Amino acid sequence: MYQARRILIAISVVVAIFTLAVVLLVTIDLGRFKGNVENYVSEKTGRQLVIAGAFQPSIGRTVDLVAEDVTLSNAEWGTAENILELQRVVVSVDTWSLISGPIEVLNLEVEGLNINVERNPETRRHSWSFRRGKSSNCRYCSGRPTSLASR
Repeated sequence: MYQARRILIAISVVVAIFTLAVVLLVTIDLGRFKGNVENYVSEKTGRQLVIAGAFQPSIGRTVDLVAEDVTLSNAEWGTAENILELQRVVVSVDTWSLISGPIEVLNLEVEGLNINVERNPETRRHSWSFRRGKSSNCRYCSGRPTSLASR
């Protein structure tokens, strides 16, 4: 009897924590993390990311993100100010795939995309070559091209 009661209490605590987490994820304004995202990407790439417009992430069965007026600065030697400019991007990713991998992008919509790619004639380095080295902890940066597959 005593052990059954302990098990029931443990299950109740787990259910309460899970319910609280779901309520927080549904009600919290995740858009307030825009600055954190800009800083993280800027630090990892060595380029300045700016999200000048809306930034609306949401978490549920899918992780959805809407961002507007996004720019990523070009290499210092580049002739264009930004390597990437886009008016609006909408991305939906399967939540479970973020945990279990590989990451499954369910939807990707891009409006007003402008990509400026260049090669530095002196170093022969491409403008899409981002900072790597000891300061970069990017576990996905193998130096090899990333492949994208669609279904």
